[in-house]
Amino acid sequence: MVLCFITIDTIKRIKYAIGDTYLTPCEAEYVGLIVQGYSHPQISEKLDMDVKTIDTNRDNVFGNLGIDNRVDLVLLAIPLVLEKMETTI
Repeated sequence: MVLCFITIDTIKRIKYAIGDTYLTPCEAEYVGLIVQGYSHPQISEKLDMDVKTIDTNRDNVFGNLGIDNRVDLVLLAIPLVLEKMETTI
């Protein structure tokens, strides 16, 4: 079994595109932190942003991707992360 720790630097190098949807750098960073298991209060603290701003980022990402929960977000993001990691090895 191989364990992989995904860093913010790895996430920032990934161009998030799902269908015709692209995420802003801020939205991509939010996705990266969600994939790593951070909660909204933790993301707020880490990015030095108000929790309401984090909630807005979430709403934008969910709306743009046509999803409505974190599980779906992670399921969409992980294959992109793994694909990028495979092409850099």
